[in-house]
Amino acid sequence: MSEFWEERGKLPGILSVEPSAVEADRPKEERFRRRLLAWTAMLMHSAELLPARHLLDLGCGFGDVSVHLAPHCARITAIDGSSSMIAQARAMLAATAHPDWRAEQADLLGFTDIAGDVDLVYLGAVCMYLSDDDYAALLVRIAVNAAPGVAIVQRDYVAMNGGWTGINERGNYKSYRRRAQDYIAIAERAGFTSSLPRYSSDMDIELALRFLGPVGRGLATVVRPIGRLALRGKQAGSSTFFLRHAPADGPGASIQR
Repeated sequence: MSEFWEERGKLPGILSVEPSAVEADRPKEERFRRRLLAWTAMLMHSAELLPARHLLDLGCGFGDVSVHLAPHCARITAIDGSSSMIAQARAMLAATAHPDWRAEQADLLGFTDIAGDVDLVYLGAVCMYLSDDDYAALLVRIAVNAAPGVAIVQRDYVAMNGGWTGINERGNYKSYRRRAQDYIAIAERAGFTSSLPRYSSDMDIELALRFLGPVGRGLATVVRPIGRLALRGKQAGSSTFFLRHAPADGPGASIQR
């Protein structure tokens, strides 16, 4: 699997979700990536996860999210197992002139250097490559080492509408197709609460209405189910949700749903 990501790391600007991504269509991938970054930041602001004391971007890839959120984070730690990807992440973070960042190559499964002030973790298209046990172990490791009430923003490629679930393995590539609810169930057993999952149709609606402020968020709640009708024929797609580890009555225990 490491060979797969080393090769992907040599293709800057490609948003890696599935190996079947159309690498020749760079403009389309770039447009999607920009929308995804803007939407992710918007959701984090709406849930009051930003500004953050310390962002831990696990499986940071090219460093897109770390760079995009840099103005809102006092400290940034970006980790990836691919030397070619982490090299690009370092270059991108250096260009931001952020005063407190580090980008290191490390195996996600073995990474334990989670600082006690980490209050925000981003897992973007990472957990789909972990077994159930490894995913649960990662969540526990974050909960034990990070700041109390740490929030996780997770995005993964998931099964929808009764679509196929299981292990997708071919060549040096291996991933696990789960439903968003499957991830959330594992997270809840690890002591996390969760938001409702968001999907790609929500992204376009919420970005279109974001300039209306609270009114736009209210309209998005009404329009979102209509947008999801377009997903009824899809059996897989991207989903984003928040996880929070905190006592039920502790500070920041609630997550905007």
